[in-house]
Amino acid sequence: MVLVRKKSSKLEAFDEGKLMKSLLRANASKRVAKLVVEKVKEKLYDGISTEEIYKEAFRILREEEKHAAIKYDLKRALFRLGPTGFYFENYISELFREVYNYETKVRRLIRGKCVEHEVDVICKLDGDEYMLVECKYHNSQGIYTGLKTVMYTFARFLDLREGHKLKFCENFTEVCLATNTKFSDKAKAYASCRGIKLIGWKYPKGESLNNLIDKKCLYPVTILRNVDSFSLERLANANLLLVKDLIELSAKEIRSRTGLREKDILAIVEEAEMLLHS
Repeated sequence: MVLVRKKSSKLEAFDEGKLMKSLLRANASKRVAKLVVEKVKEKLYDGISTEEIYKEAFRILREEEKHAAIKYDLKRALFRLGPTGFYFENYISELFREVYNYETKVRRLIRGKCVEHEVDVICKLDGDEYMLVECKYHNSQGIYTGLKTVMYTFARFLDLREGHKLKFCENFTEVCLATNTKFSDKAKAYASCRGIKLIGWKYPKGESLNNLIDKKCLYPVTILRNVDSFSLERLANANLLLVKDLIELSAKEIRSRTGLREKDILAIVEEAEMLLHS
């Protein structure tokens, strides 16, 4: 039995079934998924890190089925929406607009009963009702979004609820915490008790961040290897954070909005089409 070192430094037995499932979720063919697993197993040694396993699997997958390799990189693509949380907030705003058909606004100063709050994302619900969305972005793996963050989010929600009674702000009736990592068990328990909607990596089942992205093909542009930090800044400033937006515009339109070079745009769009049309 080979032991694998996780980001938390905890050791656990290598699970080839888990690797196989992650490859198939990325739309790798069964033949290639089996090939990747077998080749990864040849490289295993006690204490190998999950990052080393990922890099080897990604390398092989990229050689065999490039479109699947792009999807396999989703988790890390979300980490590349950094180094600050601004791009992640914009991305979550776009995600909620596409998935739930909400009207959204980002980074608005809203007066509660006690203090003013900068709300990451505001979603308009039915009638005069709104949802507060707190975004917790992490730029490295192995970090859980914990109880303290969930309690902080709920406290802000309560202050805004009381602010509405004093006619200081909109009528916030729902609250959500979105993150690109996993939630701790205590965070989940508190959120369930208080009616806080959570959206994170692999949580909740069927409606997790990765599920929503895959169902609607709402991949962030950072999943494309041709998008570097400079391109990301230009695309984000042009409000082009979804891969699907890139193939709906002509290269001329993208260049007009971003100022990127045509050859760079064509390379990015070609990769985007490979991802969405595979």
